[in-house]
Amino acid sequence: MTKKLPRDKRGPLVGIIFFLVLLFLIEAASYLCPAKPDRLERIRAVLRQDSQLFWRQRAHLNTVFEGAAVRTNRLGLRDEPVSKGGKKPVLRIVTLGASPTFGWGVEQNDTYAQVLERILRDTLNTEQVEVINAGQIGFSSYQGLKFFREVILPLKPNMITVSYVINDVDKYRFFRNHSAPDSQLKPQSGLLVAVENALEHSRFFRLYRKLVNGTKSASQQFFGERGTGEYRESRRVSPEEYRANITALIDLAQQHGIDVVLVKMPVNLPQPVKVPESNVIRAKQTVTEAMVWAERGYREEAIRLLQQALAYNPNTPRAHYYLGQLYQRTGKRKQARKHFERTVVLELYECARLALEYHRVLDDIAAQRDVRLVDVVTAFDEYRRYGGDYLFLDPEHDTIHPNRTGHAVIGWAIYDEIFARP
Repeated sequence: MTKKLPRDKRGPLVGIIFFLVLLFLIEAASYLCPAKPDRLERIRAVLRQDSQLFWRQRAHLNTVFEGAAVRTNRLGLRDEPVSKGGKKPVLRIVTLGASPTFGWGVEQNDTYAQVLERILRDTLNTEQVEVINAGQIGFSSYQGLKFFREVILPLKPNMITVSYVINDVDKYRFFRNHSAPDSQLKPQSGLLVAVENALEHSRFFRLYRKLVNGTKSASQQFFGERGTGEYRESRRVSPEEYRANITALIDLAQQHGIDVVLVKMPVNLPQPVKVPESNVIRAKQTVTEAMVWAERGYREEAIRLLQQALAYNPNTPRAHYYLGQLYQRTGKRKQARKHFERTVVLELYECARLALEYHRVLDDIAAQRDVRLVDVVTAFDEYRRYGGDYLFLDPEHDTIHPNRTGHAVIGWAIYDEIFARP
């Protein structure tokens, strides 16, 4: 005879079943809504949030990302499975870095980690060489240091190559994008991170988030800001923090008997047309004056002064940003969006300028610590000087990430510096 549930227990059970069925129907219905994922959604699809690292690549991926097949192992590395134990190869090198190291837009076998591995196996005449690609999309040197400590040290490499800069000079993150440098972000609750990662698998949640984001102001959509809407000058990692992160990484590696090779990666961002220094100074002064008028409530006068600042120096992101803010407050959303878009473009110019400063920091660290430095910037320049092909993915839409040929040049540059020179 089948036992029946008591009446007082049927109600909650029916409610739970009804709720689960409702969720299933909502999720199923969301697939009927045509919605092409934007660039940020495509990136987030291969990442998962992490309470300490902010995010890292998903494990066991087998997908196509930015036109190239991407597979990851249990550690989320774009490489073959890494065993927990087993026989260690004669030479194990780990390449640390961001998306240029990961191999954004190129096939797995064409990344410079794989190129270097093939060169070493051929020249050393042994299969007991392993180069592990530990590039993580969007990582700064702050994340790279933590990642090395938590994930890479247990792999016991003989050598690491270190290449961080492109995200250090940036202002924006894929997750937790608001006005704070990386070092000021506190760890998130593990439970909250687990819930958010689970929700990322829901199409309904992604559609809902997109709808909510569409209702936000243009400044929030572009800059993910909180608070007053002040234009922030700070980067994800300051030059001082960059020096500290790279130095700490070197110290930690050497404490474990690991050789360190620094890699100076090109930051191929657009360069602005040069403006006389006198115009730059006048533009800064005019922006400051404009914001005084804006604080007093004289918006039209503030707008006029900001436009005048741009006449002095068209490359001033602060002027475009504050024009966007003023137009947004007066309900002129199209004009606001136009100025915010221009702000983002001009900030790329600033990233290009700052990258040179961070490269000088890298040169200084290499000299002070007597650590080898692979100058890929010079290697690319020399390659082009002798009539070589374009070394980045797309001269129109992606001038940051090296293409297949670019990765080959990087692989050979690392080999030449480490193994071919006495």
